[in-house]
Amino acid sequence: MKKEKYDVFISYSRKDTPIVDKICHALDEQSITYFIDRKGLAGGSEFPAELEEAIDNSSIVLYIASNNSYQSKFTTGEINYAFNEKEKGYVIPYIIDNSDLLSIRGMKLIFTNVNIRNIFEHPIETTLMQDLCERLGLQYKEPESIRIEKERKLAEEKAKQEEELRKKILEEKKIQQEKLRKQQEEERIKREKELETLKKEQKRLMEDKRRHEELQTLEEADHNRRLKIREIELKRLEDNKIKENIQEKSQIVSNIKTLKKNAILAIASFVNLLVVFFYGDLVSYWLYGNGDYTFWGRCASPEEWEFTWENFCNYHKFDFLSNPIKFNWRDCIIFMSIFISGSLIMFSMMTGCLYLVGTKETPKDTGTAIGAYAGTFIFAMLGISVGLGYIYHSFFYGFCIWLLSIIVSILVVVFINRFINHHKNVFENE
Repeated sequence: MKKEKYDVFISYSRKDTPIVDKICHALDEQSITYFIDRKGLAGGSEFPAELEEAIDNSSIVLYIASNNSYQSKFTTGEINYAFNEKEKGYVIPYIIDNSDLLSIRGMKLIFTNVNIRNIFEHPIETTLMQDLCERLGLQYKEPESIRIEKERKLAEEKAKQEEELRKKILEEKKIQQEKLRKQQEEERIKREKELETLKKEQKRLMEDKRRHEELQTLEEADHNRRLKIREIELKRLEDNKIKENIQEKSQIVSNIKTLKKNAILAIASFVNLLVVFFYGDLVSYWLYGNGDYTFWGRCASPEEWEFTWENFCNYHKFDFLSNPIKFNWRDCIIFMSIFISGSLIMFSMMTGCLYLVGTKETPKDTGTAIGAYAGTFIFAMLGISVGLGYIYHSFFYGFCIWLLSIIVSILVVVFINRFINHHKNVFENE
C-alpha cells in the first residue's frame, strides 16, 4: 500500500460534529493524519474536486454513520465515490446512533460482508482506533485518557480487590473472631459450669461438714447428757444409799429404843402379874387359913360359890388385915385397874414382839398390824381368864396358864404375819 497524504478521510454530517471531534482527538493521539471537511467544501450543488482529491489521497475512508448522514446527499456521494475508487475493506462504517445501516437504500450493497462497528459496543479510543491502526500498519498507542482510565480502573479494580480482600480478611477475621468468641463463650460457659459444679461441690462438702459437726455436737451433747444423767443417777443412788443407811441406822436406833421399851414393858407386865398373883394368893391364903368363907358371898365353902357380878364385886370386902368390911370397894377397884392396865401393857408388848418378827424379807405392813391387834386381843382375853383361874385356884396353876397363853398368842400372831406376807409376795410376783 502506497503512502498517502492522509491516513483517514472522515465522511460525516455536520450535525454529528461533537462526536466527530472526539474521533479527531483520538486520531491525533494515535498520530493518524486525517482529512475532514470543516470549511463546507460540499456546500455547492456539485461534488467538489477537492473532496475527490482528498479521498484519493487518503488510505482509509471512515464513514460516520447516523440518521443525519443518511439524509445528507454529500455524505452519500462521498461514500459512493469511495466505494468505486477504494479497495473493499478500506471504507469503514462506524455507527454513532441506534440506526440500522444496512436498512438504508444503497448501503447494503456497499457494506455487505464488512465488519460494521458501533459506538456502543466498540468505543472510539479502543476498538475503532485499533482497527484503524491495524489497517494502516501502525502501532496502536493507548491514549492517555484510556491509560488514565485503565489506571483508574486498575486502581479501582485493585482498590476493589483490596476492598474485597480487606472485606474477605475482615470477614475471615470476623469469622475467626466469631469463632474465637464462640470458643471463648463455650470455654466461659464451661468454666462457669465447672465453677458452678465446684461451688456446688464445695457447698455440698461444707454442708456435709456442717452436718457432721452438728451430728458430732449432738453426739457430744448426748454423751454429756448421758454422763450428766449417769452422774445424777449415781448421785441419786448414792443419796438413796446414804438415806437407806441413815434410815437403817435410825431404824436400828428405833429398834433398840423399842427393844428397851418393850423390855421395860415386859418387865412391868411381869411385875404387874406377880403383884396380881401375890396379892390374890395372899388374900386367898389368909382367908382360907382363917376358915372364913364369907367373902364368897352367902356360901359356906368355895365350892358353893357362884360367879355373879354381885359376888365378884363383894370379893374384896375386907381390909388389908383380912377383917371383913361391909361394902369395901377399894380393893375391887384396885384389882380391876390392875387387870385393865395389864391388858394395855400386854398390847404394847405384843406390838413390840410383832415388830421383832418383821424383817427386810417380811416387812411390817397393815396385815401385820391387824395380826398384832388380833393377837393382843386374844392374849388380853386369855389374861383375864388366867387372872380368874389363878385367883380361883393357886399361884403356880395360874402362872402356868398365863405362860401357856403367852406362847399360844405369840404363835398365833407369828402365823398370821407369815401367812399375810407370803400371800403378799405371791401377789407381787404375779
